[in-house]
Amino acid sequence: PSSTPSASATLPTPRFFRRLSKLSGLGIDELVAVEAEDHYVQVHSTRGKELVYYRFRDALDELDGVPGLQIHRSAWVSRRHIQGLDGRGRKLEVVLVTGDRFNVSLSSHRALLQAGLR
Repeated sequence: PSSTPSASATLPTPRFFRRLSKLSGLGIDELVAVEAEDHYVQVHSTRGKELVYYRFRDALDELDGVPGLQIHRSAWVSRRHIQGLDGRGRKLEVVLVTGDRFNVSLSSHRALLQAGLR
């Protein structure tokens, strides 16, 4: 049987992954989310979290081509690790496989629906 290549087999590893020490060797398939925290990014993965001194905008530039969505001005999530959406009224959150929840900006609601996430 033929198998489809994983994201990490077909995409180059983003350069900012080299800044990781606790999550050294992290594969693209293990990346769950990237969140801005002041002048740092919090990298969420299936192996845990790591806070790295790095600009969020630079991280986003390097994630270009990785299947994911920027759902807020300070959050990017991997599509493969979205477990579901939870919304009440105008508030919408993405629920990840790790149990983490991220707020979705109003301007990103449409992008999630267009991506087939409900």
